[in-house]
Amino acid sequence: MDQNKKVAVFVETSCDYGRRILAGVAEYLRTNLNWTVFLEQNDLNARPHDWILSNQWDGILCRQTDPVIANILISSGIPLVDLNDQHQIPALSRVGSDHNAIGMMGAQYLKNKGFRHFAYCGFSDELWSRTRKEGFEKTLAESGSLIHLWESPWTDRSADYWTNDIIQIRHWIKNLPKPIGIMAANDTRALHLIQACNQIGIVIPEQVAVIGVDDEEMFCELVSPRLSSIRPDCERIGFQAAELLDQMMSGSASSVKRIVIPPRGIIIRPSTDIGAVSDSLVVKAIRLFRITDSARCDINNVARELNVSTEMLEKRFRRTLNCSCADFIRSI
Repeated sequence: MDQNKKVAVFVETSCDYGRRILAGVAEYLRTNLNWTVFLEQNDLNARPHDWILSNQWDGILCRQTDPVIANILISSGIPLVDLNDQHQIPALSRVGSDHNAIGMMGAQYLKNKGFRHFAYCGFSDELWSRTRKEGFEKTLAESGSLIHLWESPWTDRSADYWTNDIIQIRHWIKNLPKPIGIMAANDTRALHLIQACNQIGIVIPEQVAVIGVDDEEMFCELVSPRLSSIRPDCERIGFQAAELLDQMMSGSASSVKRIVIPPRGIIIRPSTDIGAVSDSLVVKAIRLFRITDSARCDINNVARELNVSTEMLEKRFRRTLNCSCADFIRSI
């Protein structure tokens, strides 16, 4: 007789976040081989109502849990571990990222970079974004820092919607004090920030440092400069969710549990890989070094373009960045 547990796994495969959760589930199953897993490819907006009820499951792992699905599954009595980040459903056991800790980590990182001005760019209708913002604000409020904020709903993901958002973000960034460190709610929002800065000639990271969240590698490598990002511990989320579901199916976990997993750390890339720069001459020189072709990219040409002596430019570079112009050119 087949003693394996039939487990439905409804986790999006369309992004790194979901795939890394699945990697954690797979890690658990390597030493716990009593599951038969059903998984289909989907994105985070897929609706699992009919799919979940189409079979007799022993347990379910679900990222797309909303109140409607929760009520259906609670009435069915099927053990369920909730993995969603958008809805608070007290009746369900849940494993997920510590979004407050993510915001705190982003704030502390930008603070350590020497920035004195800070901003958060997020989504007004997403619980995970608001919670990350709260952690960001809490950390910086302790030092009396003022937080600049820009948010919009994430209800429409069309190209026209994003284009309009970027136009508004351009106006917002243009009026912010500089240099400034900005945390984006996720890597998608960070792409909007970088595009907006590039369109209006703001230098990243010297004038505006941008850090995202989720470490979606395709997004982080797609933009220029490449994006620094906080990496949630999705693998641990998947592992602990699978472990908890196993306990629930065996009857050894009867009470509702809420498990939050702290982020793994920050993957540093060029969008934050320098401290705050307040010297306007150095900022202008950096911009020229970055846009000038390699054959003409040297201190003499840039100093001539800025109408200053090479000695002055070199002195200001060393004082501001603690490196020579030649060192900076090699770094880019």
